[in-house]
Amino acid sequence: MSDLLWLSPIQIKIVPVSDRHNDAAEMVLKKMLNAGLHAAIEHVHGGTLNARLRMIHEQKIPYAAIVGDREVADGHVSVRCRGGEQRNGLPIDQFIQEASTIYREKSLNL
Repeated sequence: MSDLLWLSPIQIKIVPVSDRHNDAAEMVLKKMLNAGLHAAIEHVHGGTLNARLRMIHEQKIPYAAIVGDREVADGHVSVRCRGGEQRNGLPIDQFIQEASTIYREKSLNL
């Protein structure tokens, strides 16, 4: 689950499912930035979830971390890779640790 994460200027886009998930997305963003990852939030702005995920894919962002009701309740994110793989219900800290390892080691695998 890697698309040259360490080469990307924006490595992870955090995607809140709706406006009510923005606070949780901000919390995830802070954790990622504190870990040294290059992340940003893809705000709703009237676009559907699928349209935002498609745009992230077209921008060649390696990972989209989706934050919805289930993820907020469990402290998880669902991660969609640019290559098509999806991992649902991944603990936030575990994903950050795995992504940080890839970034540090310039690895090709997550």
